[in-house]
Amino acid sequence: MIAFNTPARQWHEGLPIGNGHLGAMVLNDPHGDTLWINDDELWSGFPHTAEEESEGITPQLVERVRDEAKQGHYVVASEMLADATRGCEDTQMYEPFGKIDISMVHEGTADEADPKVDRSLDLGTAIVSARYRWDDGRSTRIETFVSAPGDALVYRIESTYAMNVTIGSSDGFLTGASAIVAGPLRGILELTGQCPGRHVPDADAPGKGGGDDYRGVGMGYAGLLRVQLDHGSVEADDRGRLHCFGATCVTMTLRTRSGWRGSDHMPEHDSSVVLASLCGDGEKDAWPTRGEYERLRAEHVDDYRRLYDRVSLRLDPDSLDDDRRWDMHRRLQAVANGDRAVARHLVCDMFDYGRYLLISSSRPGTQAANLQGIWNKDKIPAWYCDYTTNINVQMNYWLTGPCALPELIEPLVRMNLELLDNGRTTARRCFGVSGSAVFHNVDLWRKATAAKGDPSWAYWPFGQAWMCRNLFDQYLFTRDLDYLRMIWPIMCDSVRFCLGVLSETDRGLAVCPATSPENLFMSEGKACSVSYYSENTLAIVRNLFRDFLSGAGDLEDAGNGELPVGERRLVDDVRSVIGRIVPTRIGADGRVMEWNESFDEQDRQHRHMSHLYELHPGTGITRATPRLADAARRSLQVRGDEGTGWSLAWRLIMWARLGDGGHAELLIDRFLRLVDPDAAMGVRNGGVYANGLCAHPPFQIDGNFGFTAAVAEMLVQSHDGAVTLLPAIPDDWEAGEVRGLRARGGVAVSMRWRDGRVECSLESDRRQHVLVRVGGKTRDLLLEPGRTEGLCAVFR
Repeated sequence: MIAFNTPARQWHEGLPIGNGHLGAMVLNDPHGDTLWINDDELWSGFPHTAEEESEGITPQLVERVRDEAKQGHYVVASEMLADATRGCEDTQMYEPFGKIDISMVHEGTADEADPKVDRSLDLGTAIVSARYRWDDGRSTRIETFVSAPGDALVYRIESTYAMNVTIGSSDGFLTGASAIVAGPLRGILELTGQCPGRHVPDADAPGKGGGDDYRGVGMGYAGLLRVQLDHGSVEADDRGRLHCFGATCVTMTLRTRSGWRGSDHMPEHDSSVVLASLCGDGEKDAWPTRGEYERLRAEHVDDYRRLYDRVSLRLDPDSLDDDRRWDMHRRLQAVANGDRAVARHLVCDMFDYGRYLLISSSRPGTQAANLQGIWNKDKIPAWYCDYTTNINVQMNYWLTGPCALPELIEPLVRMNLELLDNGRTTARRCFGVSGSAVFHNVDLWRKATAAKGDPSWAYWPFGQAWMCRNLFDQYLFTRDLDYLRMIWPIMCDSVRFCLGVLSETDRGLAVCPATSPENLFMSEGKACSVSYYSENTLAIVRNLFRDFLSGAGDLEDAGNGELPVGERRLVDDVRSVIGRIVPTRIGADGRVMEWNESFDEQDRQHRHMSHLYELHPGTGITRATPRLADAARRSLQVRGDEGTGWSLAWRLIMWARLGDGGHAELLIDRFLRLVDPDAAMGVRNGGVYANGLCAHPPFQIDGNFGFTAAVAEMLVQSHDGAVTLLPAIPDDWEAGEVRGLRARGGVAVSMRWRDGRVECSLESDRRQHVLVRVGGKTRDLLLEPGRTEGLCAVFR
């Protein structure tokens, strides 16, 4: 439960709802309610080829930079690539649909007094509720949800006194709005808008503003908002607003549509055509009667709970959890003041919140969750609300495996399939090799080339190779061979690219030149981004190759024969080189080496943990590699415990991988730090806003998803060949219960623990032996489909 006893004073105190395609931030004010609307397909621009971009990266340039880096001329190498990436274009922008304003006044009253306000998001039903109560006995209740089955936002006001309600949009995002009266109890708002054309920013870095150039015209979009009263009347004005008089119940439904026709097709620019297609679905003839509202609500709750109810977590399961209905400001302040009981309850709610947010922003058939999921109010959002592939979009999907939500990764799979054509062009034009290369920023039009800016972020073509780790790891949780066949072309082309860019060094094969995402090192007194090679790029390649060989073996076993000739050769090529790749190295200071030399970092507490990829999300640093695990621990200690919101979540999951529950709890407290929504952008003061959304600052949703994945990692781990129970829980998590978590291999795990003892049950959809590790002891269990195996053990 995310609850408040005050109206939302601004967007960061609103409550998010969505169905993957349509989203809204609900502010719930008793005098002037506001809905900030989003449609996941609204982006600036239109398709354009890599040849149309000013792309300065060529195979010849990469070779010259490699030669300079090999000789230790890192300043020169960095400047050469910087000259090239400054001329690149950035991504297009994710755009808001618009804002719906709703004013409510009880008939015969001045409404001067402020009512008592209770508003909340019920994570169990995905419904935002608000109740306003006045001292004179008046009461108003509002429910808002976005239905996936109905693909509609539903907003319902019920009041004990007759109301006058005005619905419209005072915001400039929408270019057109017309109101229609369809009867005394019915009204329609037709909403149209136009996205900007191709956005070409004149700025040194995304998120920092600057001049803007818009080329051409962007896609049109439209919405149809229907209003139904129980009694009273509706009037329309010439400003595109509906006025409802004398109603005690008002039900509003909103459906939206974009002009998007696919990532490689020009969109429909004419919003009137989009509106006509929306009206052509019979929307004007469908009215939300009382029975229809109840049906929509029930279908929505059933559909949502089908996903959400798969997993549950409770800490202090015997407590009443009364604080869960506290105002979020009060709960976060209690955590800051050291109230451990409130902290435990809030951990459970934030764990659930991450699952809620992904269910609400990523469904099969929708676009993948971007930097803000689907919730954005700004025409020029921070970092353009794109898909940042050097950590952030991957973090969005870490929870799908452990939290039993495999359907929700489908948009990420589809995005990568759509990236293949542009990725192949990028690999060929920029590096002269086959396969698919995707740089660190992606948008709706599936940009795969480098983004404008410093090479510390702009020169990094391993976005798709990293996303393959997500895609294959999801397969390991389900062992769904049809799914593996679907992602296989993505993996094959990523492998081809990585094979093509490996070159010989004095220590083995490496990707040269290379960067470590967004980090800088010192050379000749200057901050440099380009090294000869980096641990991050090598770790991505190692893990990709390991996953590829594992997947190839499963496909061969399932097919009772050989892979196609081309794929068989690819397997042979990977086997011939995987053992020759430069291994993870430990520096003289005991830390994992980030670059080919033990440079001094410009920022020793940098937010990115890219050089520890083998610890997480990779699988190369485990309890079976104690020296590397110690080096990773030392690296984390030096990096420190501060960072952006998403960085805190990544640190948290890494400490969980190392089995350190005490340090994990410290990072949880850092993450649950209340951030002022007016705070400036920063890289040290991450936390959450009052509505629980992750503060970079500004808002980025990846920290919410990463937090949920990290809590799951504290409870169950399965990346190293065994299912480990309670590997990293803090001392004050003395009692708890979790149901439905998944371990790799298709194993469902439920358990209850108290005072150092755990009772666990495991289920599998196939016959298999599973190693279960509890408190340092390992047991071999035979799991049979349809049977539940249990065990009791001491975990401390």
